[in-house]
Amino acid sequence: YILFLGRVCKGKNIHHLIEFFVEFKKKYSNSNLKLILAGLKERDLRIPNSNDIVFLGYVPEERKSDLIANSLALVNPSELESLALISMEAVALERPILVNDKCPINRYYKKHIDSVFLYNEFESFSAQLNKIQSADWSSSHSILLQGKDWVNQNFNWETVIAQYSKAVHQGKMCTGKIGDEKVTQYDFS
Repeated sequence: YILFLGRVCKGKNIHHLIEFFVEFKKKYSNSNLKLILAGLKERDLRIPNSNDIVFLGYVPEERKSDLIANSLALVNPSELESLALISMEAVALERPILVNDKCPINRYYKKHIDSVFLYNEFESFSAQLNKIQSADWSSSHSILLQGKDWVNQNFNWETVIAQYSKAVHQGKMCTGKIGDEKVTQYDFS
């Protein structure tokens, strides 16, 4: 199975993920791949009645790691992620991730992690999903380890605090507004 873990809502582009997955299953009708959706669901979001799409609803924190570790890949269709922490959790658990190319943080991760697969429309979603499915991850384990090592080096507590401190002290912090909400962003480069 491929796994989405998070808020199951249009804001996360779940409707596109479902649409692409249904189309994928039509195109590759012999595939036994399933899509697992785990998280709180937006009330008006429709999930098709299909044996290939399983909605788990909310899952407790202790179950999330098992779901990720046993998946073929984690999928994050969102275009609007700031850190995409769930993606980094999946990479740290040695799982490939299939993520939206329109999200800048995903393109940044792709520059550093070989187990990141980008898509932006059905054709690239299908092609990347086929790459993930056909890969021999046991013989390509070094790709998964490279990602895990990168996450462990760049997202350990000491590194995050040092980067945050540097950004604040060097003035690499900006504030602005999105609608009526004040937001602060940091440049960690």
